[in-house]
Amino acid sequence: KEGLEDLLKAGFIRAIDYPEWLANIVVVQKKNGKIRLCIDLRDLNKATPKDDYPLPNIDLL
Repeated sequence: KEGLEDLLKAGFIRAIDYPEWLANIVVVQKKNGKIRLCIDLRDLNKATPKDDYPLPNIDLL
């Protein structure tokens, strides 16, 4: 929690009131005690509409 407060004071992160289900922030503690902020984009990928005409794969060209 101390690391998050430092990042908040430094202006690297800020509190928001957006829906949490789109991209959840996951805080992971490293072996050296510092924190790593990760973004879980699985729910955002599910909510994003699929393209009707996707770009071709480079292997298919």
